[in-house]
Amino acid sequence: MYPDELFMENLYKNLPNRVKILEPALNVDSQFSHDSVIKIELPNYNIYQFNAEIKLNINKQRIMSYNENLLYKDKSNFILISNYLTPKIQNYCIDNNINFIDSVGNIFIHTKDVYLYISGKKGAHLLKQETQMSLGIMKLLFILLSDECNINLTYRDLADLSGISLGMVNKGMNYLKANHLYRESGGHRRFVFSDNICMQWINDYGRVLRPKLKSIYLSGDVNWLDIPLYDGEYWGGEAAASKLTHGYLIPENIQLFTPISLIDRRKELNMIPVPFSHFQLVEIFWGESYCLNKRAKALLSVAELVATQDERNIEIAKRINEQHLHIKNAFS
Repeated sequence: MYPDELFMENLYKNLPNRVKILEPALNVDSQFSHDSVIKIELPNYNIYQFNAEIKLNINKQRIMSYNENLLYKDKSNFILISNYLTPKIQNYCIDNNINFIDSVGNIFIHTKDVYLYISGKKGAHLLKQETQMSLGIMKLLFILLSDECNINLTYRDLADLSGISLGMVNKGMNYLKANHLYRESGGHRRFVFSDNICMQWINDYGRVLRPKLKSIYLSGDVNWLDIPLYDGEYWGGEAAASKLTHGYLIPENIQLFTPISLIDRRKELNMIPVPFSHFQLVEIFWGESYCLNKRAKALLSVAELVATQDERNIEIAKRINEQHLHIKNAFS
């Protein structure tokens, strides 16, 4: 069963007695996020209409962003439909008068006519374990999210560009198929781009991919703008953001992604390794034959910025998204 089907099954199955979603029938699209108008019958047998926001992969940051969007609206007219909400997130919603129904049956609805609060039902993330992104899948997706046309390359070419094995490419393609992210007809593949999968890649980058990369911190009297880049080298994080925004961001932390041995590159830079500094040399995680286009650079920069969990960097990530990636409903 796919994540969207599992969500729908759990939602309807776990609704408390005498609580019914009447119309329209909820559909979770391939992006797992959309707005709709729904009608709900509550235990008092009255029917209430709400503007619904449907979100999977919910977290505190997305809830806070959702709350900000409702600041100047009548919150009693809105309801959040989501997968399981933790007690902390439920309490945040209640404190901020955010109506919600989660997939295991926790409910909070507060309007001028009714107050309904059902809690204590426990649940877990709805995605099956095998649908979670692995390191290899993230590397493959970086190539595909950077350029959707790459889906039609041979498995060997995809392996070379992604820096993964042929077996991992096969597993990655199975993952894409299971999540409706590519279709095949007449020997031709089409990547079904999903804003949700792009945001999942960005959010998982700091947890799954970034910790696996070799890196060293360096110190030295060197201005990053004066460093000439070798073939296959790219700025990351704040430095890349500065380039992408034409100097709007003045970077405090510098990252240089390189295919060259970190020890050899450190010597060429004439910098010394230290436990921590504002300059970091990082190994690339894609194949050496892959030349990053502007979208790839933007995707890498945004992922690094979001991984810092710094508010300033997240605002810059939003700006880069608006200018280069155009991911809908991003960071909300």
